[in-house]
Amino acid sequence: MRKSDIALPRAIPPRKFWRGKTDFSRPPLLYKWGCSGGGWYAFFAFRRRTLLLHSAFVPLRLSFSSSPIVCATANSLGPAMAPKKSKFPPTTFFGPTKMTLAMLGEMENQGVLTPGLGRVPPETDTYAKPREDEVVVFKDFFPAGLRFPLDPAVVDIFARYGVFLHHMTPNSFARVNLFMWLSKTCRLAPTPENFARVMRVHYQPKSISVRGSDGVSTEMEPQYGCYTFAFQHTAPSPVGASKNKWPGDWSSFWFYHKVPLDPETKRHPLVVQKLGNLGDTPKVDVARIPANEAFMTVLREVSKVLSMRDITEEFVACGCFPLREGWTISSWAPSEREVYGLPMPNFSEVFGLRKECKFFFAKTIRTFVFVFRNRCSGGGDPC
Repeated sequence: MRKSDIALPRAIPPRKFWRGKTDFSRPPLLYKWGCSGGGWYAFFAFRRRTLLLHSAFVPLRLSFSSSPIVCATANSLGPAMAPKKSKFPPTTFFGPTKMTLAMLGEMENQGVLTPGLGRVPPETDTYAKPREDEVVVFKDFFPAGLRFPLDPAVVDIFARYGVFLHHMTPNSFARVNLFMWLSKTCRLAPTPENFARVMRVHYQPKSISVRGSDGVSTEMEPQYGCYTFAFQHTAPSPVGASKNKWPGDWSSFWFYHKVPLDPETKRHPLVVQKLGNLGDTPKVDVARIPANEAFMTVLREVSKVLSMRDITEEFVACGCFPLREGWTISSWAPSEREVYGLPMPNFSEVFGLRKECKFFFAKTIRTFVFVFRNRCSGGGDPC
């Protein structure tokens, strides 16, 4: 995978690692994420010093766009549609995958995939043909935060919009991670309605060249990898911390992944065996009632002091993938430790962090190393 440089804007809110810990004295940083040999790494460049941080899992690649967004204003509860303009004929042609068994095995060894659940398509397949218990995914979805099995709330969000995993860009999973993390750590239910009040589907058209049986190439519009979740115009959003550009061939690394079927219906909401053409861009309008405004209220407060990077640092340091099923906040800090009226999880008990403490960014890096290298070894306290 290619490296990408992530430059932070100068106008960034105060630094916070865990909620309540600010640092007004440090300049913006430069993050570099990439792959070295068989292991994923993250460079944290701080002034002239660079720290190589090896983690036990694939770190998230921060990819948050600043694309124009259209806000939903109606009060209907059903999905609506926004017109979609097309310059070229639609196609579901994927082309031969660039994904290999070696790549799949490496992801399994890193703990990104459960062995046996991923499947590389045959070399002869140029159209996706998933089985009845498989979804189509792309390799770059996983550095952006996708993990299986998915939390039922995430499945509900996709079902509400009527979109499938193969429709999405990698950026989408970074934003759903944001939603799931803040919802659960702020004692909110991660409902599709709360999500829809803040996010909408943004259509990003692209074109590919498809060669016909007569040898003539035609520009066509692929019906996959073109939807991303973006913030509504009227919704508050944390300051972004990255470029909005993935390698141009990311959609060439496609493969299948198994999902659990409902024991009664023998189906899964995100499984589609025949990939069809896209309709109009999905749009979900929800009623503006207090129950649907809860997440927007939290996000408005969080955005005043936390950037996308800060929020991502929270769950990366905790070793948590918010999209994955099975994690909950079972212990909370005393009410006097709430920040801006927001609940504070007991990070030490829930995620096994040894100690919370106030520190500047240099100490934040040291704590990152401590968390990843000493979670189970009983090493010394970094603070």
